[in-house]
Amino acid sequence: QSPLAKYLYSVTPEPNDPAVNPLVAENYWYQAPNNRLEWTTTSRVDHRLSDRDSLFFRYTHGVRDTYAQSGNNNSPTTLDRSANGTWRPIRDNTGVASWTHTFSPTFFGETLATIGVEDLNFINVGDDKKWADTLGLPNPFNEFGFANITSTGFGMEYITAANRRNSIVHIWNFDENLTKILGRHEFQFGGRLRHEKLNILPDQQQVQGAHSFNGQFTALYDPKSGSAYSGTPFTGHQSADLFLGTINSYSAQFVRKWYDMSAKEFALYFQDNIKLNSRLTLNFGVRWEMYTPVRETNNYLTGFDPKTKSIVNGADWDTMYKIGATMPQIVKAFTDMGVPFITPQEAGLPKDLMYLNKWDFNPRAGFAYKLSDSGRPIVVRG
Repeated sequence: QSPLAKYLYSVTPEPNDPAVNPLVAENYWYQAPNNRLEWTTTSRVDHRLSDRDSLFFRYTHGVRDTYAQSGNNNSPTTLDRSANGTWRPIRDNTGVASWTHTFSPTFFGETLATIGVEDLNFINVGDDKKWADTLGLPNPFNEFGFANITSTGFGMEYITAANRRNSIVHIWNFDENLTKILGRHEFQFGGRLRHEKLNILPDQQQVQGAHSFNGQFTALYDPKSGSAYSGTPFTGHQSADLFLGTINSYSAQFVRKWYDMSAKEFALYFQDNIKLNSRLTLNFGVRWEMYTPVRETNNYLTGFDPKTKSIVNGADWDTMYKIGATMPQIVKAFTDMGVPFITPQEAGLPKDLMYLNKWDFNPRAGFAYKLSDSGRPIVVRG
């Protein structure tokens, strides 16, 4: 008996319907957990400093915790909680501070500062240990988490229930909105500064390795097939291969880890609301916006140049190897297939791989016309 099979059998729940052959139907029945705790608290304070100034502050904290048994064939969580279970903790925090000031009866403004932080996480039972090393399985990328072991022949599978991933987003906004009334005109103008920081761990799919069995190692050889690998039908079994530790299929994927990205927004706007008479109001305005390209701290974002049909790397190979963005073996595999790699400069691109548009203007024109002055007036807007 292989050490792998011995361990897996030791952490598999005992049948509670032993009269059923597990090779024919399920022989274990249970209630699978799917638990969620969710709550939100909000606190707000309003304060009037004077006839001209007022403040308010608001803070919101949200929590969502989910635990679920997850796996193919409804496999239960192992007895040692190493496989077939996933947590999804989510944390949201937002804060707002606002100051409204009246300069005069015809001129007033609002200063608004906001911050939002979201931490969206997917983790699994067993993610704190390098299980492939413990079980004597390949671990070419030195990964944590339980290796996927499927097609065992008796209905039970052992997997990392969800791809480990994480998204931590910070957003800061600073807005200034001013209003000036002058005769028939209502001028609205102001601007925004925005900063976003995005720390992203992409889906870590099959990084721990995936193993499966098909029964070919315990099947009788079929000399009539003409192939050196064909077995006689109805001989051999997946569970027998698992017992001996003979794995039919293995794969592992290399996936990049954390991206440390950021972006900014700058905006200005001006609008004139002109009340021509008691029935007709016209609106004319323009907004200017500038969004900086998303930047990764190590410049290891990757693009594609359709002109030369080349992969464009923002960072050089030494940098990408050092930070674990790729491996020499992977680069060699691509270059052996004839895939060309070029720098952003060779592709005619900036270092961030994206151009900055400084001239994004958005004009606006509108009207509101009141057709009647009755108790239920009809207003047309456009």
